[in-house]
Amino acid sequence: MDADLTSLHLMSDTSYQEKQDFHSDCKGFPFNVARLLAIKFKVEERFVVPTTDACGKHTFIIYDREQGRDRITTELGQKVLIRNPKSIQSEGLEITNYCRETRLDLKPTQRASLKNIILKHTDELFKKHSNINFIGTSPVKSSKNGNAVRVEACIVINCSSKGFIPFGEEEFPKLLTVGEVAVSTDIREGYFQFGLYAYDTSRSSDIHDRLKMGCQFGVEGGSGSGTIGPFVNFNGNLAFLTCAHIMYGIDENGYTYDDSGCDLFIEQPTSTNFGSTGNRCGKVKRAVFRPDLPSSVDAAVVEITEQSRQPVSGKFAVDNPMRLQQAGNELLK
Repeated sequence: MDADLTSLHLMSDTSYQEKQDFHSDCKGFPFNVARLLAIKFKVEERFVVPTTDACGKHTFIIYDREQGRDRITTELGQKVLIRNPKSIQSEGLEITNYCRETRLDLKPTQRASLKNIILKHTDELFKKHSNINFIGTSPVKSSKNGNAVRVEACIVINCSSKGFIPFGEEEFPKLLTVGEVAVSTDIREGYFQFGLYAYDTSRSSDIHDRLKMGCQFGVEGGSGSGTIGPFVNFNGNLAFLTCAHIMYGIDENGYTYDDSGCDLFIEQPTSTNFGSTGNRCGKVKRAVFRPDLPSSVDAAVVEITEQSRQPVSGKFAVDNPMRLQQAGNELLK
């Protein structure tokens, strides 16, 4: 039997004294658990990160690209958080939208000064903090996960899993200085990617925490399903277009429903297909079905009411590979 597999086996069938010996090894304890979790969940050990939270309690984070929503479980007597490495809080997106809407930006002199400070500290920061993804700048600082914003030029440290400190590391610095110039830092979740080479997606029927065009959705309490179309700005709110008949059916006389007449909520994915509820993501705000017009209309606007589900880019979900093969896609055969 492989040595690692033997260790994992012993953790479930070992004696009480052996368990005590294992847990008493304080220095190596987090890394022993990380190694065993990597074996159990069949991931590389580098994707299992032992951390401490703000209260100093252990949390082991497993980064899994196949994971949909964050999942918390208990393994080997320890709290384990399983999450997709590209599943991030909405704070960064909300701050970006806020700056765009209020036309806030850094002055050229501010940008140059901040860049100089970043260049001075980059190497040291990346050596001391393994969970930094990239470093940027911002004209505002946020708190309470983006719910409170104040205008202040700052350096943004974009990391994985904000609020969790990798074991043996320090908290991020609150200030970065060069000479007599000191600038505040702002910690946000975020990652860096190069265009198509980092394009991540999954099947349309899967859970997509961040909605994508092409995602399959359903109507709460109904049996029908449809497809998310283009994202649009509707009365200042983020929404998507789809077909009206999915929600209200086909009527040869036509119909028009405005906000006051729309009482349907949308879920992604559908509870009928996915077997679970609690996936609400939006509300129908307007629906028009007019087959009697010279150019017939079958369209609906669904406002994305859950901020945590709002898209962060113009990505598409993918269809079931079998259906693509049946449609004649030779590349998948």
